[in-house]
Amino acid sequence: MKIPLRFFGNAGDEEIVVGCRVLTAHVSGTMDFIIDTGSPRTFIGLIDCQKLGIKIKAPSDKDVMQWADKKLHIGKTTHPLKLTFIAEEDNQEKAKTLNVGRMDATTDFITMKGNKDSPSIIGLDFLMINKMRLCVDGASKKAWFELQ
Repeated sequence: MKIPLRFFGNAGDEEIVVGCRVLTAHVSGTMDFIIDTGSPRTFIGLIDCQKLGIKIKAPSDKDVMQWADKKLHIGKTTHPLKLTFIAEEDNQEKAKTLNVGRMDATTDFITMKGNKDSPSIIGLDFLMINKMRLCVDGASKKAWFELQ
């Protein structure tokens, strides 16, 4: 099963992005995650939390992670989340839902030069936990997740 990804941004400064539907007992909406293989952790950005009404348990001073050149305070969402992606299998589109539990979320606003501010990030932990493979064909500008 494949989950198609898309390239976003200007040539030379592109990111690989995946869109999904987010569901909790209290929230439903769509958001994009930037795929960041250099990030050890997956987290939801402050703007997406605000847009979707996702509440974050306040982090302690110890709940800090380094991301790019920034230190982020990371809390947990107050409710477990489900992420639904559009996948392809046997040339048919199917919804693939992953129960991700309470996710990490940043309470800091991040300013990104030329890119989306306060992005939500899929890091290596997400790929490993969900047994996904990231495939990128740079020549044809195609990318996808493969699920086992």
